[in-house]
Amino acid sequence: MDYYESFSTVGAGVGIAGMVLEQTWLFGIVLAIVGMAALLLRLAWRRDMQISD
Repeated sequence: MDYYESFSTVGAGVGIAGMVLEQTWLFGIVLAIVGMAALLLRLAWRRDMQISD
């Protein structure tokens, strides 16, 4: 049995999974920042305004 081929396959899978998880965390952080900014604008700057204002 050739173990080197299975090692390269496992390594590629771990690398791809690592990139996906890293991008998922990055997307979550960006989404949280955008959500907090929208909430801050709504609560602080546009406190007494309606949607049409």
